[in-house]
Amino acid sequence: MPGASVVGTQRGDSDAVQKLGFSRVATSTKSIHSGSITHDCCETGSAVFLHVYALSKYILRRLSRKDEGTYSCYVGTTSGKFRKSVVLQVGAFVTPVMKYEKRDTSSMLICSILSVYPRPSITWHMDNISITDSRVEEIGSLGSFHINSTVNVTGSKSPYECAIKNSLLEQTWTGHWMMKDDLHKMQSEQVSFSCDVANNLFQQNQDIIVTWSRMENGTSFILAKFESASQNIVTNEPRLSWEKELINQGHFSSTLKELEILDNGEYLCHISSSNYTFLTLQTLHVGKLTIGLANGF
Repeated sequence: MPGASVVGTQRGDSDAVQKLGFSRVATSTKSIHSGSITHDCCETGSAVFLHVYALSKYILRRLSRKDEGTYSCYVGTTSGKFRKSVVLQVGAFVTPVMKYEKRDTSSMLICSILSVYPRPSITWHMDNISITDSRVEEIGSLGSFHINSTVNVTGSKSPYECAIKNSLLEQTWTGHWMMKDDLHKMQSEQVSFSCDVANNLFQQNQDIIVTWSRMENGTSFILAKFESASQNIVTNEPRLSWEKELINQGHFSSTLKELEILDNGEYLCHISSSNYTFLTLQTLHVGKLTIGLANGF
C-alpha cells in the first residue's frame, strides 16, 4: 500500500471463525516491511494498534476460554481502508486414556479424558454393535470437563471400541480392547504373547508408548516398557524379552521364559499414542511339571 498506514486489531463483528485448542497458537504479532519489523505493538485497552507500512499479524499465546470472541483488524491508508474480522473459539482436548480393571469377578473398561471442552460425544461398540448402557461420570460445568465412561466386559472375546470426539476441534480418539485365547503351558517352558497395532493406524514416525503388565488381585505390575521417541526399553522382569527389530514395524509380541506356577494370570499389552490406545489381554495357565517314578527310584 502506498503512503503511511494505520493498522488496528480489536474485538468486534465477525466474518470468519477460527477454532483452536488451549495449547495452540492463534495468529502471530509482528509487522513486516521489506523483511524487517517496523514498529512494536502497543496495547490500548482491549485493542492492539500497530503503525506499519505492510503486513500485520496478531499473536495470542497460552490460549484460554477467556480469549474467545470476535477480533477485527482495520487498515487505513491515504488511498483507502480495509476491515477484516474473525471469531475465535477455544476448545480443549487432552489425550484420553483407556484402562482395563478387574474387581472380584467383574471386569470393566474405562475411557477417561482429563480435560475437554466443549462436552464431547463418547460412543462404545462391541463387535461393531453399539453399546448404550455405559456409565458416565462427569466433573466440571463452567470450565473444561473431566469425564469417565465405563462399560462391563462380558465373558465373550468380542472386541470393544470407545471413541471420544470433540466436534469443535474436529479431533477424535479411539480406544480398542481385545481378549485373545487363553494360553496353556507347563513349568520351565516359555510362552509368547502377541500384541499388534492395526495396519491402518500404525505409523512408524508416530510417538507411541508400549507396556506389558501382569494383572494380579486388581493390581497391575509393569513388566516392560518401550518408548518410540527414545527407542528405550525398560525391563523389570529379566525373563521377558522383546524382538526389537519387529517393534518398529508395529509388532510388540513378547516372550516369557522359564515359566513358574506363580506366572499364572492375566497379561496386558497397552499401546498408546495421541490418536488411539490398544489393549490386548491374554490369560496364562501354567501347569505343574510332574516326574513319574518307576522301579522304586
